[in-house]
Amino acid sequence: MKHSDSKTRFFYVFILLLTTYTGNAQQPTWENGIACIIYTHCSSCHNSNSIAPFPLMSYRDALENIVGIQEDVNNGKMPPYPPDRSYQHYQDERYLSDSEKLAINQWVRKGAPSGDLSKALTPPVFDSKSEITNPDFTASIPVFTVPEITKDLYRCFVISNPFTEAHYISEIEVIPGNRSIVHHVQIYQDTSMIPVNLDSADILPGYDNFGGIGSQAAEHLTGWTPSTGALVFPENMGILINPGSRIIVQIHYPVWAAGKVDSTRVNFKYLVSNRKTRILKVQKVLSTEKNLVNGPLVIPANKVKVFYEQYQLPVNENISCLGVASHAHLVCVSMKIFAVKPNGDTVLLLDIKNWDFHWQGGYMFKKMILLPGGSTLYGEAVYDNTTNNPDNPNNPPKKVKRGASSYDEMMGFYLVTTDSKRGDENLVFDTTTRLATYNNCGFVIRAGALVATSITDNAKNIENDIGKTVSIYPNPVHDKLHLAFKSAEAAKVLVYNSNGQLVYQALAKQGSNQFYLQFLPSGFYFIKVLTSKTNTILKFVKQ
Repeated sequence: MKHSDSKTRFFYVFILLLTTYTGNAQQPTWENGIACIIYTHCSSCHNSNSIAPFPLMSYRDALENIVGIQEDVNNGKMPPYPPDRSYQHYQDERYLSDSEKLAINQWVRKGAPSGDLSKALTPPVFDSKSEITNPDFTASIPVFTVPEITKDLYRCFVISNPFTEAHYISEIEVIPGNRSIVHHVQIYQDTSMIPVNLDSADILPGYDNFGGIGSQAAEHLTGWTPSTGALVFPENMGILINPGSRIIVQIHYPVWAAGKVDSTRVNFKYLVSNRKTRILKVQKVLSTEKNLVNGPLVIPANKVKVFYEQYQLPVNENISCLGVASHAHLVCVSMKIFAVKPNGDTVLLLDIKNWDFHWQGGYMFKKMILLPGGSTLYGEAVYDNTTNNPDNPNNPPKKVKRGASSYDEMMGFYLVTTDSKRGDENLVFDTTTRLATYNNCGFVIRAGALVATSITDNAKNIENDIGKTVSIYPNPVHDKLHLAFKSAEAAKVLVYNSNGQLVYQALAKQGSNQFYLQFLPSGFYFIKVLTSKTNTILKFVKQ
C-alpha cells in the first residue's frame, strides 16, 4: 500500500473511532434511549429515597449532573459493579454495554437533546414495599437514631429467632427503613452470647463493630446494597437457620447520617423441608487465620504487599458452588479467588481488580460450578499501604496488621455451597445475558448510529496490520506508560481522550520509552504513534 493510501485509511478509521455516523440512523435523546439507560442502571440508587448524593429521576436531573454522569460512565465508576466480567459471569450483572456508553457520550456531545419529553418513559417508583409476599419471619431492628459521629458507623443489631426448630431460608430480603442513610447491610446468624453481651454493654440499640460482628461463631447469610433485590435460592435449596440462633443485622451508616432515623427490616421465607431439601452453606473457605501462605498479614508503612491463601478440599468432599464473595478492609486494592481441580483444570471464581470496601457484596453464578474432592482453592489479595491509596485510613501511612477494626486488615473468601449430586453440572440458574431493562424499555438506537462495531473492528484491523511495531504496558496504567517501539525512525506520539480531544503529545525513539500520564483523568484513551510510513492506534485505560 502506498503511503498516501495508508494515511487516508488511518484518518478514515480515526474519524470512525472518535465520531459517529450521521446518516439516517437515529441519534440518542432523552426520549430515545437515554432515559431507558438511566432508569435501568442509575435511578435505583439515585433517587430521593436512596443513598446517592443526587437524584436521576428526570431529564432535568440528568442535565444538571451531565458532566459527572459522563465522567463516571467513562471511567467505569458507575454503575458500581466490582467483579471482572471477563473472568467469570454472575446473575444480575449491573453494567453498561459499549453501545450504551457510546450513546451517553454522543448524547453529551450533541448538547443532551431531550427529544419529545411527553413521549419519554415514566420514571420508576422506589419505595419500601416488599418483594417477598407473606414472609415467614421479619427481623426488624429497633427504631434507631444515628448519633453524632465523626466517621462512618457500622452498627450491629441483635434480633432473636422465635423458632425452636430448624428452618431453611429459601428467600431473604433487606428493606432499609431509611434508604437515604443505609449504605449497605450484612446479615449473619450467630449462636454465641458475644453479640448479646456487646449489645447489653451499649446504652443505645445495637453495638459498633467494623468488618464483622465480633464473633468467630458468626455465619454470613447475605448482604445488601442499594441496587439489590430479594435473594431467591433455587428450588428445594435453602440455608439452615439453627434453632436458638440470633439474627445479626450490621448496617453501614455514612458520617452525614447523624441525627437521622432508621428502622431497617429483613424478610425471610422458608421452604418446607423434605427428603429433597439441599442445605446451602456460606463457607469461609479461605481466611488469614487458617490458610495464609506467606503470613503474617502485616503491611509495613509505604509498602505494597501481595498475600496468598491456599486450601485443598478433602479427597472425598465434592462440592457444588452457587456463589462467591470476598472480604477485606481499606488498605486492600484487589482480590482474586480461583480453584485448580485434581486434573489440572483451572476454575475462575472471582476477580476484583479495584477492591472497594464500600461496594463489597456476594455474587451468584449463572450456573452451578462443581469442585471435586482434592481441588485446591487459591486466594490472592494486594494491599497498598502508601499515599497512592486514597482509602488508606492513615496519613501518613502506618503499619497495618490483621484485625477487625478499620485500621486493621482482613483477607477472606466465601463460597455458597451444597453437597454435589449427579447432574449438578447441568443446573443453570440464569440464562439472561444481562440485567433486565426498566419496564422492558427498549434501547432503540441502532448500533450503526454509534459505530460500536466500527470502533472494535477497525481498531483491531489497524493493530493487526501494523501494531506489531508498537506495544504499550501496563494497561490499565496508573501514572507511567511504557511504549516499546521497533522502528529505527522516530515517531510522533499523540494521546486522545474518548471525546477525540488531543490531551498529550511527545516523541518516541526506537526501543523503550516512558511517558508520565498521572495528570490525565481516569477513563479510556487512544494513543496514535505516527511515522512517515506507519500509523498505529492502540487503546488503553487510565486508572
